[in-house]
Amino acid sequence: MKKLLCLLMALLLGTMTFAAAQSVEPTYDATKALITELEANEIDYVCHGYNESYIERLTVTFKGENVDKITIDLFFQGHADLECMMRAWSVVTYDDGDMLTVYETLNTLNNRSRFARFYADKSDNTVTCAVDANLPTIEVAEDGSPDAEIGAVLYGMLKTMAEHIDAYYPELQAIAK
Repeated sequence: MKKLLCLLMALLLGTMTFAAAQSVEPTYDATKALITELEANEIDYVCHGYNESYIERLTVTFKGENVDKITIDLFFQGHADLECMMRAWSVVTYDDGDMLTVYETLNTLNNRSRFARFYADKSDNTVTCAVDANLPTIEVAEDGSPDAEIGAVLYGMLKTMAEHIDAYYPELQAIAK
């Protein structure tokens, strides 16, 4: 499933044109609101812009205590009714010789986590962490700026996802090659 999703995202993102490590101006109000929160919290990010399918991509990097670098890709779709897909690809690479242990570990983590979910991709033997959001209509303030509340909500979800990855990393390392 992850392989199919990755292929789909690669096709969608393959049409994007952006310079490596250089941000472009965001298009969607939700992306702008989240960037305001990221900048206020001094979190590194790159806005890649949007592709022909109008999916805007943002890459955010956190530093953890258990893992040096947590990279999360966010995919936004929609100006008003927002859909946001957050993915941390290849959190760890696991040995496929003991899939029972891999599944048991991921099941335990998923039972502990209300928001983030972890899954194994047998096509490349990696663990992905995923969070999806479908948020209601975004209001724009009188001055034309995006609703700051949506930025705070997205930042909270993103931060929680990064905290889960960092907290669970020792257990994920136990199944890593």
